[in-house]
Amino acid sequence: MRNRISNLMKRVAQLEKELIKGLQGQDLSGQDFSGVDLSKTDLSNANLINAELEEANLTKANLTKANLTYADLTKANLTEANLEGANLEGANLSETDLTKADLTKANLTYADLYDANLSNAELEGTILREADLRETKITNANLDGADLEEAKLRGADLSESNFRNADLEGANLMYADLRNADLGGAYLRGADLVEAIFNKRTRLPFSRNEAEEKGMIFK
Repeated sequence: MRNRISNLMKRVAQLEKELIKGLQGQDLSGQDFSGVDLSKTDLSNANLINAELEEANLTKANLTKANLTYADLTKANLTEANLEGANLEGANLSETDLTKADLTKANLTYADLYDANLSNAELEGTILREADLRETKITNANLDGADLEEAKLRGADLSESNFRNADLEGANLMYADLRNADLGGAYLRGADLVEAIFNKRTRLPFSRNEAEEKGMIFK
């Protein structure tokens, strides 16, 4: 434990020096930044493959086009972070705070976002194929044109969000909250909507009768 603390302190000291010039484009693959304050840091185009960022503070950090493939971001704070075009394939983002984060056209294929917070996030054109979004809070978010094919959204709170033109083919939306959500033009072929909740303000690509035939609950 002491060695880990000592190594962490050395890493923090090194980071303080590196932050002066920024970390954009740096090779940081496999590095341990667990619990480190990286708020407002420029990490654009950085290589963070397999990096340890558990509980790191990345508030308002610039991660544009960063490579975070298989990175561990469990319980990290990414509030208002810029992740536009970032690669997060297979990354662990469970219980991560992504409130107001910009994930436009980011790749989150196979990513673990269980119980994460994506409220007010920008997810236009984002790839979330087969991502784990169970129990995730995605309220008032923009997912226009997002790819959610076979994504796991069981029990997710999707209220107030925009899913216009999103691909939800084969997605699991059981027990999801779709109240006030806009799914106009969304592709839902093969999606499991059993006990998904909707209301009169939910916009669906099919009628209320069809929704109830699919097992959805009007509430």
